[in-house]
Amino acid sequence: MVIDVPLESTNTILDYLEKNELVLKKIILTHGHYDHIAEAGLLSQKTKAIILMHENDADYLSDVDKHQRIFSMVGEAFYANFLPQQADLLLQHGDIINFGTQELKVLHTPGHTQGGICIVHEDSKSVFVGDTLFAGSIGRTDLPGGDLKQLISSIKENLLVLENDFLVLTGHGDKTTIGNEKIINGYLAT
Repeated sequence: MVIDVPLESTNTILDYLEKNELVLKKIILTHGHYDHIAEAGLLSQKTKAIILMHENDADYLSDVDKHQRIFSMVGEAFYANFLPQQADLLLQHGDIINFGTQELKVLHTPGHTQGGICIVHEDSKSVFVGDTLFAGSIGRTDLPGGDLKQLISSIKENLLVLENDFLVLTGHGDKTTIGNEKIINGYLAT
């Protein structure tokens, strides 16, 4: 399983899979922005892995022009490796994703995008948050589909209820913990 597939990541992922004799079965996308889905179609094509994402962001995976309308900085590299396609499985809040003997729980956390999700792995006390939450900050909300109040509400209702020692694995930057964010994150002050 892979969570998010940014530009120029496919070869690294394929090399890792080959070196470790692994077979990729699932690609989970935390949201539809190009820096998280750019090579999902390419990786899926090469590995036959299915793509999972929230239904509210599914059009990002199939509409190449949507990225150019939202992100003026999308360049040739994106278009060279972006293979538009449909998601194989549309996720909802509370869904369970199985891989091997492990389970991941889907939390719908709209606000950065309307289809943003976080992925909780209870056994390791980890949560993959994409661009929902960062160490000391939150995801941007100034793009289409972004909503600051909704994002803060999503974080408070879905993430801050996790135990303080949950490791927060962000889409950009340093990892943090839920407990640390309750203390230092000015966006989340109650």
